[in-house]
Amino acid sequence: KEPSVSVFVKEYNSKKIFVLGHVFKPGTFPFAKGMTVVEAITRAGGFKSSANPNYVVVTRKIDGKEKRIPVPVEKISAGLAANLSLQAGDIVFVPDRLL
Repeated sequence: KEPSVSVFVKEYNSKKIFVLGHVFKPGTFPFAKGMTVVEAITRAGGFKSSANPNYVVVTRKIDGKEKRIPVPVEKISAGLAANLSLQAGDIVFVPDRLL
């Protein structure tokens, strides 16, 4: 007569980031709070030899408009630049060395 239902969220799966371009495993990945560009590229299998690691571009929607943020991952790896924290929905694009 008086049923009771409890729901527990085991995992949030709706927040994603996208890694495209010259990485070994491009695709969609679950977003985790505190995730950085370097972590996202690592999850995508790392850079291919054809990648330009010093001009990775993160596309982020801010107030309904897309903003492109250049990220010098090679400089981050060398300790010369700060790692960028990602937000859910960000697109990480790794271009070819020729661009």
